Amino acid sequence: MASSLFRNLPPSRPNNPLQMIAEFKKFAQGMTPQKAEQEINRLLQSGQMSQQQFEQLKEQAQDFMQFLK
Repeated sequence: MASSLFRNLPPSRPNNPLQMIAEFKKFAQGMTPQKAEQEINRLLQSGQMSQQQFEQLKEQAQDFMQFLK
């Protein structure tokens, strides 16, 4: 699923963990909770993402958040 949520990320994944963190920080600076919610609603309404896919991604994100604490 390609999403405009990831449009600010580089096309290739950096191999250097520090570079990965820097890229993620750049992405996170441009993403607000409001922008994320708008994009999710757009994807759900357009049919590009199902409610089931959203729930799966939400669960994965919650699991990932444990590593950031």
